[in-house]
Amino acid sequence: MHTENLSPFLPYGFGPVASTSTTCCFAYIGFGTVANAAEECVNPRRDLPIAITASLAICSALYIAFALVLCGIVPFRNIDPAAPVVDAFGPKYANVPWVAVLVDWGAIIGLYTTLLSGLYSQARMYLAMSRDGLICKALSVVSPRFGTPVRSQLLCGLISVVLAVCFPVNKLVRFLNIGVLLSYTVVCAGVLVLRAENPTLTAVSSSVLTVASVLAAVVVELLSDISHTAASPVMMVVLCVLLFAICFVSCTALVCQKYRSPETFACPLCPAVPLFGIIINGYLLAQCHWEAWVRLAGTTLFILAIYVVRVRRALRQTSSTASHCEQLVEVVQ
Repeated sequence: MHTENLSPFLPYGFGPVASTSTTCCFAYIGFGTVANAAEECVNPRRDLPIAITASLAICSALYIAFALVLCGIVPFRNIDPAAPVVDAFGPKYANVPWVAVLVDWGAIIGLYTTLLSGLYSQARMYLAMSRDGLICKALSVVSPRFGTPVRSQLLCGLISVVLAVCFPVNKLVRFLNIGVLLSYTVVCAGVLVLRAENPTLTAVSSSVLTVASVLAAVVVELLSDISHTAASPVMMVVLCVLLFAICFVSCTALVCQKYRSPETFACPLCPAVPLFGIIINGYLLAQCHWEAWVRLAGTTLFILAIYVVRVRRALRQTSSTASHCEQLVEVVQ
């Protein structure tokens, strides 16, 4: 390992590091598997925070250490994107072939475990959504023999097979990463909404803060390369100041809210931690590819259309049930 390869440590600044990090957000979604296994924990109030925090800290340390070692062996400009580990530990650089074999096998095993944990957690999410009436009730059936949501699990496997067969990996990575970032943003906003004494104002402020953070990051990116944009520099600066003002006002409104502290495990340092998460996720969302935004918009509109149909059907059933009850009351009277 050559320490001179790590100097300068950020040759192009922090911007490229942040924009590139949007391509690996999907690697962290597996930690949600721990939370989705809450029903199967003996003491979830104690076990879940420890498991999530410990696994996140250990895996983050391993990610960072592996990246430092790889860049210390091979200059970052010479890293082979197709096979970085084999090239780094091959005869051209470190010449330790057994390490390359070991790391490759670890990567293969890691892919399988990531897929299995993703399918496991997704099936449990479908089970919870089905119980709440957000999707069809058939997915809430639990096998009496295995104690698992078999139908939800089969549906997840079918969706995974279709996506793997029909779409290239680079397209899926862009779409999945933006979906992960958006879901994390919703979770941060959800923590604020569920604990706030005025949830409506908190929800509106969180939505405005998310949108303003994304737009502010885009404008800042355009200002850094204003020579290649057709917009007026003055207009871009005014827009940037306006967006930052909106972010400040939204943050102030959220900070001034009163938040309840639940009896079970609660997010620490609320509302600072969720606010920081919304802003950072907003910045990362602005770094995502435009094709990912188009696919996200199309998928969101499709899901919203389905929910509109389901809500209208539920309202009709509720009104018919209410009218039927009124008729029964009149007959009894």
